[in-house]
Amino acid sequence: MSRTKKPSSIGSNGNLPDASLESLIGKQLKALRELASLTIKDLATETGLSSAMLSKLENGSASPSLNTLKILSGFFKVSVAALFRETELRNDVSFVRSGEGVRISRQGPKEQHEFRLLGHSSNSSVIMEPFQVELHNKADVYPHYQGSGIWFIHMQQGEMDFRCGNEIYRLKPGDSLMYDAYSQNGPELLVKVPIRYLCVRADRRTKENSQ
Repeated sequence: MSRTKKPSSIGSNGNLPDASLESLIGKQLKALRELASLTIKDLATETGLSSAMLSKLENGSASPSLNTLKILSGFFKVSVAALFRETELRNDVSFVRSGEGVRISRQGPKEQHEFRLLGHSSNSSVIMEPFQVELHNKADVYPHYQGSGIWFIHMQQGEMDFRCGNEIYRLKPGDSLMYDAYSQNGPELLVKVPIRYLCVRADRRTKENSQ
């Protein structure tokens, strides 16, 4: 059974209707308060706002004034816009048909393998990137990688030795490998080509690794 919301619940501008703003702002406010390990009474003491008003705001039964938003955003050290973060629809979806994807790299003198990005997340705090990797030529040299984040490999076809730091793992179809990229890693020896595997990178987004 589909649980997709009816079209009537979404405004013509792509945002949630105004009737939902109070509850969504309240949800964000509650999340910030709980993240700071504060009770409503604690927050009232710290901000000078009344406990009753804060309770109504979190329950979505009252609309905050601009001054109240400024006080709360200042206390939590976030922008006023951050208090409205949940009021916009999010549809962070990547769909890539078989054989498609953004070609990221061609390594080796004969360029006989592919490295394709299958999806991309616009999440502001997390990088999640799935790649489809194909290696075809045993004679090509594949430089090792060293960076950040956690990587996951699921072998689909072929056979290879894969280096993770000082260890080398023989990967065959159906095998999986998850590792920390801070150590040198990458194909060490192509045993049986063609080789095809799914590789997923997960990392905390920073200014450096988002370039």
